[in-house]
Amino acid sequence: MKRRFSSVTAIVVCMIFVSCGLMAQNEKDSQGRKQGKWSKSYPNGQIQYEGQFKDDRETGTFTYYNQDGSIAQTIEYKADTGHATAYYKNKKVMSRGTYVDRKKNGLWQYFTEKGRKIKEETFEMGVKNGEERLWDKQGNLLEKVNYENGVRQGECYQYMYSDGYCIYDVKEGKKNGRYTCYYESKKKKAEGNYVNDDKEGEWVFYSEDGQVLKRQIWKADRLQDELLSIKVRGDDSREVSVSQIAYFYPKGKQTFFVLTNGEKLSAFNQFEQVLMLVNEDTFIRLNKQNNLYANYAAIKGIEKDGEKERIVVLEPNTGIKVRADEDSRRAVESLFDKISE
Repeated sequence: MKRRFSSVTAIVVCMIFVSCGLMAQNEKDSQGRKQGKWSKSYPNGQIQYEGQFKDDRETGTFTYYNQDGSIAQTIEYKADTGHATAYYKNKKVMSRGTYVDRKKNGLWQYFTEKGRKIKEETFEMGVKNGEERLWDKQGNLLEKVNYENGVRQGECYQYMYSDGYCIYDVKEGKKNGRYTCYYESKKKKAEGNYVNDDKEGEWVFYSEDGQVLKRQIWKADRLQDELLSIKVRGDDSREVSVSQIAYFYPKGKQTFFVLTNGEKLSAFNQFEQVLMLVNEDTFIRLNKQNNLYANYAAIKGIEKDGEKERIVVLEPNTGIKVRADEDSRRAVESLFDKISE
């Protein structure tokens, strides 16, 4: 009987201690301020966070957990400042920075799971101020932007790998002023102007040796004209509006152009370079074998030539018989309701 009483007493005492321990957590004082140890749990019972409060302010170390129990973030509080570190599940640092009065302040850094830095940004009491930098996973600087009161402002840098990089100005969060792109060799590649994020005026595109390849004329972000610089002989060049090019194809080491007025031009421009300069929404490749590209406006019909063959009718007609291959046949047929017999 005595032993049984002692066992019951021990259980009751344990329950009282556990109860007291629980009651000592998540408490508020008479003024409604959080005091002492606080914690919160997920529905599965796993602790979500735990830490200490004093007069409603965090103090010491706060630890935040994922639902699987791994640490998601720790914040070391001292007075009004908290030094935060977030973690991947492999325990590598995801980000780190400082809070002041629970607002991001100063330098914040972000990393990949392998520990390579991919972003830096600076805050002043929760508002972005200063330089922001972005890197890819190989450590290449992708973008450098300046912020003033949370808005992009000033000179920006954008890296585009083998396509080089661009430098431009931003005012009140929008591109305004000169926009210049460079080859990896730092030679100028293109330049133009923006007005409130809209392309405006003349844009010029250059080869790496400094020759003008084409010019574009923009108004309120709408392309008005596009002029291709065609090398007709030696160093002589002639500007031709892309809208005046009916079709073109490679001819030996040269590029052969047929203009909408019927004029034929044998140019020294490399064919691959021409393809890079024209808009793919304006031209379609009709035949993969001979690499003939036609302006949609120059295609006037499609005719049967035997059971399976299709001949594309082009204007002007230079006597070239253009057979549409399988890749372009359906696209061309969709332009016309009826195929001529």
